[in-house]
Amino acid sequence: MIKEIQAVMDEASATLGYGFVFGYVGDDGLEFGLGSGPKTARKNERVYIPGNMTMNDTGVLGSGTKGFTATAIMRLVQQGKLTLDDPAHWYVDQSLKKDHNTTMYELFGLWANEVTVGQLIFMKSGINDFEIGNFDYEML
Repeated sequence: MIKEIQAVMDEASATLGYGFVFGYVGDDGLEFGLGSGPKTARKNERVYIPGNMTMNDTGVLGSGTKGFTATAIMRLVQQGKLTLDDPAHWYVDQSLKKDHNTTMYELFGLWANEVTVGQLIFMKSGINDFEIGNFDYEML
């Protein structure tokens, strides 16, 4: 499996010109990380880092974190610590309030309190994409 995943990553990196980092944690205890492609896609980027990605590299992932977040949430569901039907604001508002002095309701309106954890991780919540107008600037 590791060689097959590495081959797919290498082909994608060669085709797209971007680097990738991949992490795997299995229920059987198997854990591994892989990297492929350049650390910086173009030499004219503001910060150029020579070399190829490895499993030890980190970076700003943006949308790439969705899979990690969904996996972590599903592990909490398996452990019985939350359900996919729980209102998301039960969990999200704690961080929003602490870090940004706001809530899901204040950001998106009263209907946001009806959004469930499952709707968020399956991207069916109805919350707009961050790239609409200045919304992403305000959120970030």
